[in-house]
Amino acid sequence: MAPEHSFLTALRLKLMITLLRFLIGLRVYLPMERRDKELTATTCPGVKPQTLKIPSREPGRFIDAVIYFPPNYSINKPTPVLLNWHGSGFVVNMLGSDAYFCSRVAQEAGYVVLDCGYRKAPETPWPGPVEDAEDALAYLTSSSALQTFNFDIKNAAVSGFSAGGCLALLAASSAVRPKELRIKAAVGVYPVTDLSIRPEAKRVEKPVKPLPVFMMNLFNSCYAFDEAVRKDPRCSPAFAELESYPERVLMLSCSGDVLMPEARALADRLDDGKGGRKVVNLVLEGMPHGFDKGCKEGSAKWRAREEGYGAAVEMLKEARGR
Repeated sequence: MAPEHSFLTALRLKLMITLLRFLIGLRVYLPMERRDKELTATTCPGVKPQTLKIPSREPGRFIDAVIYFPPNYSINKPTPVLLNWHGSGFVVNMLGSDAYFCSRVAQEAGYVVLDCGYRKAPETPWPGPVEDAEDALAYLTSSSALQTFNFDIKNAAVSGFSAGGCLALLAASSAVRPKELRIKAAVGVYPVTDLSIRPEAKRVEKPVKPLPVFMMNLFNSCYAFDEAVRKDPRCSPAFAELESYPERVLMLSCSGDVLMPEARALADRLDDGKGGRKVVNLVLEGMPHGFDKGCKEGSAKWRAREEGYGAAVEMLKEARGR
């Protein structure tokens, strides 16, 4: 049986995460939040998001999601589909924080985008969030989804940011995904790829607003307290079989982010010259973790976001044959 926290430790973690969630919830009042909403509305006017409930493996429990339709969407023809998972530290509900990215992909690459939620630690530690990602994959091939949305399940892709990038890479390499579902591309944006590396050992030469060590330890304690599971290929994408990854992978990391070395290392291993896989290992110089949210127009972060999102759109276009 996996070790469990003592009552007092569990209570302390719960209180700390509750405070963190409250503080992050205040972001809705910040200018950066409004900037992204206004930008999405003006640059992607033809994309109309709708809320969606995805059935989970547990009867009566559903996974919250937001679905973005491309401007030319029609139920009469199969449409490529992208599943996206948001950043969270595995503990904070940030569903909707990737709205601009999801809208850009729908508008410019022609995908139906499902921005998927997942349960959070410490209430639901590993493997709960991974199971929710697996259930979202399974939903794509369900008769209900195919009849309602007519997804092109031979042209599927996954993406994610930070902790969500971890889930996206796990989904891309998952051995339990439906056999009829073909994932042709994976996009990881400053993803967590190796939880077995202790936060104290995660360093870069020139850090820019690095994730605090105590914060990463807090996330790990909530999500994967048992250190043994951190090397499980359903927990850390770095330990998945390389052959299980799709034919196109974009690893987007930031030179100032302490998660960059592990993301870059996985991309280097995937770019082994075997099997014809295309790997784009893009490191954005001078950028911190989470740089792409609420960028000021014309700033260095704005330009870096355009480069990164542009690379994602181009890879997704290639994957669907456009």
